[in-house]
Formats: sequence, structure tokens, C-alpha cells
Amino acid sequence: MKENFDFPLATKILESIPFGVFAVDRNKKIIFFNKAAEKITGISAERALGEFCRDVFHSNRCDENCILDKAISGLEGIEDRDVKIINFDGDEIPLAVYAFPLFDKDGKLMGGVEVFRDISEEKILRDELKGKFSFQNIIGNSKGIRDILRILPQIARSDSSVLICGETGTGKEVIAKAIHSLSYRKNGPFVALNCGAIPDNLLESELFGFKKGSFTGADRDKPGIFQKASGGTLFLDEIGELPLNMQVKILRALEEKKVLPIGGLNEENIDIRLISATNRNLKDMVDRGEFRKDLYYRINIVEIYLPPLRERKEDIPLLVDHFIKKYRVLKGKKIKGISKEAMNLLLNYEFPGNVRELENIIEYAFIMCDKEYIDILSLPPKLLPSSQVATFKINDLKKKTLVEALKITNCNLSQTANLLGIHRSTLYRYLSKFNIDTKDLCKKQQ
Repeated sequence: MKENFDFPLATKILESIPFGVFAVDRNKKIIFFNKAAEKITGISAERALGEFCRDVFHSNRCDENCILDKAISGLEGIEDRDVKIINFDGDEIPLAVYAFPLFDKDGKLMGGVEVFRDISEEKILRDELKGKFSFQNIIGNSKGIRDILRILPQIARSDSSVLICGETGTGKEVIAKAIHSLSYRKNGPFVALNCGAIPDNLLESELFGFKKGSFTGADRDKPGIFQKASGGTLFLDEIGELPLNMQVKILRALEEKKVLPIGGLNEENIDIRLISATNRNLKDMVDRGEFRKDLYYRINIVEIYLPPLRERKEDIPLLVDHFIKKYRVLKGKKIKGISKEAMNLLLNYEFPGNVRELENIIEYAFIMCDKEYIDILSLPPKLLPSSQVATFKINDLKKKTLVEALKITNCNLSQTANLLGIHRSTLYRYLSKFNIDTKDLCKKQQ
């Protein structure tokens, strides 16, 4: 017979709090499981009672460093914020937990109690603010992604150069950061540079640094990204954009593990692991003489191909769920999910901008959505056939959506019309219909 927690008043109190609470006997069988625990784990109290806690939670702490073991041993106030469990749906949930011993009315130790809360959203916000990435930030279950995840630990353990190939927006930097975080260099710096974003005349100083007085305005020594990344990982994004003269200098730095700052007299030692990325076909560029063959083979010890989103559409629902959780925290909106119709639109879209474009779409939807679920009207007009855009927008445009769009564009009417996917003349009709004074609205914005 399954034991029950035999303190009626305490039970009522514990059932009313928003934190998960469960109690175990000295054999670690569950004797109490509150409603919040049911919600977080997806497992009913009826099913949990009488089971060993490890068989319910499947935690990363079950095999070692279990804080309940310490609590049952009589230690007070054991806290841990690095606990992960697997819920009923098979999802990994990060928890903050607190455990303490449980005594009967005579003061005899009878087991332990654990209080826990889901910190998934806190973790998303914390990682976003810190720019942190981990192995788990690679979202997907398609064959292409599974193949990458399978070999990633092996790649990370080596110190060889890696070339990540894939279209713009596929997540090449996420892969690079995952490799870094799994490598022995993980406690060193991760330094990234987009080679196509730096003008040619500034590229050398950005890469290798300069010495004070080496040119007008050089009022101090400045290290380049090769020096900044020493001891860690250097990520050169869009490496195919490098001019040929700079390719020679990078090749020399990689081979000799030394760089010479502009205006410097002595070379400086560097210790980096290079990860490069490109959305271009470097082999074709080599054949055309646009990319040095020796540098190509130097950076391409290991090649990872990151497939575009249109080739792994089964990952779209997972990514959408991830971005909804992220923007629920960042935007402070209680949006629970996405409608079936809206998801179907996303599944049928080709995503020329890949994962980055999908994230932008979800962020846009969070601006436009005033319901619990993202619907078709919350998505950018470009996802709809032109006939549907007109039908949906003309019949169903809400005042709140129009005002939000005006605020985003600072009352620029052309940009607002483009944002909403309507003609400017249609926008004027809506402004009149809703009696919106754009001058007054933008004054309030300032």
C-alpha cells in the first residue's frame, strides 16, 4: 500500500505554493508529491507515490552528489542550482532545488524533503544576456543535425582547424561556440570576427593589432583578435571575404603561431584554435584564384556542413518552441505557443534566411500577437499568398496591431504599410476608421 504524507495542515499549505515539493522516506521512496511537482514533471502524484525518486525524476544528480542523500543523513539546508530532470514528455528541465531532513513528531529522522522550481526561463534569459552557448543550444532532431551532434565531441577534443560551411543564418557561430565550450580551451576566450564586416584598410590592424605611434591616431598599443583569442578559440566568420594579401598573413600566423602588430618590431606568440565559417564555395574560389589553396587546406582539416532550414523542416517546431520560450522572457508576454495554421505556414515556407530568419519571424509575432497563441495574423505578411494578405489584413486588422506597427516605425507611414503588408491608401482608411492621429501618437512616444 502506498504511504501518504500524514500532516493534513502541512499538506494543504504545501499544495497551495507554486514550488514543487516532494518528500521521501529513508529508502528514498516518495511519500508526498504536491500539485506544482505534478505540473513541472508532468507526472501525477498517484503515479509518483511509492516510487523511488530516481525513477520519477531521472536527474543528472541521481548517481552522484544527490542532495537528498545528504538531507537524509541529517544535513540542513542543502542547495543546488545545477540539477536537470527529464519530464514525462522526455524534455530536459533545469531546476533550482533545496533539500532538508524530515523528522517525525518525536524528532526521529524519517526521510527528506526537496523543494524545487523550474528555472528554464531564467536560464534562457541568463544565457541570452551573457551571450553564452552550450552543447544543448544546438536545436534539432533531423538527421543532419544528429550527425553533427554525434561527431561534435570528437571534433572538440582535438585542436585541429575546423571549417563550418552553410548558408547565411544557419547557425554557424552556434556550432563554433559549442565546439569551444566542449574543448579543453573552454575556460579561455572565444573571439569572433566577421571578415566581411571590416573594411580592407582596417582589417590588418583588427586582426594583428598595432603599436602606439604606428599611424595617425594610434595613441596606444592595441592587441588584435589573434592576441585576444590566445589561449582560446578564434572564430573567423565569412572567411571567404578576406582579400588575398590578408590571406597570406593569416596563413603565416597560423603556421608560425606568431603575429607582428602594425608598427611592431618584435613578433608576438599566439596560441589559438581556429574555427572558420563561410557561406561560399571555397573550393570553387580556389579554382578561380580568389582564395589561396594553401590557406584553404590549412583551415579545412575538419569540415562541417550545416544544412539549410528548408532541408530539415522537422526541426522547425522545435526551434519555434525554443524561440517562443526565449521571447516570452525577453518581451514579457504570456504567449503559450503557436496555432496549427500558423505552424503550417512556417512548415511550407522556404526560409532563405534560415534559422536567423525564423527567429526574426517569432520576434515579430511577439510584437503583433495579443493572444495566448501566435496565429496567422501575427506572422509577417510575406508568409501569406498575396491574395490572403489582402483578405486577412483588410478584414481583420486590429487597432492595437496598427498602433503597435506605428510605434515600431515611429509613425513612418510607408514603413508601417510595408510592415503590415497593405497599400498606403488602405493604411489611410484604417487610420480614419480607428480615428488615429499619428502626430499625437508619435508625440506621446517621444
